[in-house]
This record gives sequence, structure tokens and C-alpha cells, in this order.
Amino acid sequence: MKPFVLVLRGILFDDRGRVLLMRRHHQCLSWPKKWEFPGGKPDSGEILSESLIREFREETGMEVVPERMAFSFEWEREQDKVVYLIFKVTRVSGSLQISEEHEEAGWFTPQEALQLDVSPPLVDSVRALCD
Repeated sequence: MKPFVLVLRGILFDDRGRVLLMRRHHQCLSWPKKWEFPGGKPDSGEILSESLIREFREETGMEVVPERMAFSFEWEREQDKVVYLIFKVTRVSGSLQISEEHEEAGWFTPQEALQLDVSPPLVDSVRALCD
């Protein structure tokens, strides 16, 4: 039986309808150089919304508020099953700063995002932005 791992991601749109995506560092062990929504794993005992706020701040330098869950799905890997909870978030303050986990970040229309090399688990979520 494979263990479950929880990952939280945030979808942030700017005032022009573009979504924020970040490209993972080329030395990352999983999905190097792939584009993703900011987020990560909760710490033990951490409230999910607080975890997403913390992860978003660490990766982007921005303070956000989770508004609602946009997508949830499971992704099976060789060693485990990853449960993704992806929330629509709203920026409260801060400006974009790229963490050491990432090499690049940008604002993309949903159609532009479809052209990026997105991490495989998130491809369907990016496609859904165009619906």
C-alpha cells in the first residue's frame, strides 16, 4: 500500500487575467525545469490554509488569501500517491520575488500557459483554465 502525500497549490490571476506560473530550478529532484503553480506541502499539524499562505509567501514574496478550492485530484507515483488541492487565491500585498526553488516566474494568459512545459500532474489544471 502506497502512502499519500498532500500538496497545496495556489492559482493567482493578475488584473489582466493572467495566471502566475513558476519554473522549477533545474536541480530540483522532481519535475526539474517544469512550470507550476506556487505552493508546496503542509508541515505536520499545520492548518491547510496557513500552509498555502506560508508556501506562497516563501516562493513568491506575496501575501495571499485562499478564496476557494478550484481543483483536487490524485497523482500516483512509483513510491506514493500525491493528493493535490489547488486553490484560487487573491493577492493581499507584496511583489513577485523568485525563491531558490525556482529559476523563473511569469504571468501568462491561459492560452500561453498551455504552451509551457508544465509539470505533468498540473497539465489538466492548466487546460481547465481555458474552459
